[in-house]
Amino acid sequence: MTNPASYLPVVNSRNVPLPIQREVRKRCGFGCVICGMPLYEYEHMEEWALVERHVADEITLLCDQHHREKTGGLLPKESVRQANADPYNLRERSSKPYSLHFSGRTAEVVVGGNSFTCDDQGYGTAMVPISVDGVALVAFLMGDGHLLLNLVVFDEYNVPVLHIKNNQLYFSTIP
Repeated sequence: MTNPASYLPVVNSRNVPLPIQREVRKRCGFGCVICGMPLYEYEHMEEWALVERHVADEITLLCDQHHREKTGGLLPKESVRQANADPYNLRERSSKPYSLHFSGRTAEVVVGGNSFTCDDQGYGTAMVPISVDGVALVAFLMGDGHLLLNLVVFDEYNVPVLHIKNNQLYFSTIP
């Protein structure tokens, strides 16, 4: 049975309503259904111009590359439908890594009224502005002019649900 929020009438808008966005994100594992990229766009599997409606089961998540390929006819609709039925992140039980980008000599982290700075002293220079019980929740490694972010977010049961390790984003699709 279709969730009532899964289908909302169109009010002359191509923008997907927020309740449907939430449903699509969860169903698709919070990433491109083909490659798992955590940066994605909402894609009507049938062209918006033909259907002019927002139905959660007819919308999927595609990264910029796969969205362009589908729109340009290089990625068959059937391939998108197959990936939508078995999204990458749900199949792999975590997201595809995504590298963050930064370069420079000095890093500053501001948390509330506290400021933490770190100058690059060579590869392996570390700054840990936030730790709890000896576990670094937020940490930075500097080297070769690059800042590498390390971050761990836990759920209420102390299970890691989001992890950035040396600028690569990983997250659990289970919660």
